[in-house]
Amino acid sequence: MSPISKTRRDFLALCPAAAVLFLAPGVLWSCGGADTAGGDGNTQDDAANNPDSGITLSGANVVIELSKQSNLSSVGGAIRVQVTGFNGDDAFVVVHTAQDTYKAMTAICTHQRGNLELPTDGSGVVTCDRHQSKFSIADASFAENTRAPFGNGEWDDLIPFQATYDSAAGTLTLTATA
Repeated sequence: MSPISKTRRDFLALCPAAAVLFLAPGVLWSCGGADTAGGDGNTQDDAANNPDSGITLSGANVVIELSKQSNLSSVGGAIRVQVTGFNGDDAFVVVHTAQDTYKAMTAICTHQRGNLELPTDGSGVVTCDRHQSKFSIADASFAENTRAPFGNGEWDDLIPFQATYDSAAGTLTLTATA
C-alpha cells in the first residue's frame, strides 16, 4: 500500500467546499424561520375547525372558551392560534397578562414575516424567530432588535386586537381593531 499523497493544489481545491459545509448552517439559521404561521408546531392551526379547541369564529370575532385553553388559565400563560377567516388567516397570540386581563395581537413579525415565539420568561415581550426582534405584549409595539438594522432600520408595530373578557360566560372575544 502506498500512502496517500496530496499536493498543495489538491488541498486548496477542497477549501471552498469545506468552508461551505462549516459556514452554511450558521448563515441559514440566522435568516431562518417559516414564512407563514403554523409550521413551528406551537400554533393551533385553524383552531375554529377543531371542536375540542373551544375556539370559534363568530362573524368577524374569535371567541375562546377559556375552560378549554389550559395555557391561558394563569397569568403569564399564552397560546398561538390560527383561525381561517380572522386576521387574514395569519396566526395570532393571546397572553393572560393580569387577573381578568388578556392581550392579543398578530403573531407574525412585521419585518420579514417571521413567527413570533410565545413569551416564556415573564419579560412582557414576544420574540421573532428570525432576527430576535422583540414586540411589547402590553401594546403590540416594536420594542427592540438585538441585531443590526435591516433595510431602512424600521419595523412596524404588530396589529393588536380588542380582547373582551366575559367572566360569567368564561369566554374571551377578540375583535380586530382596524
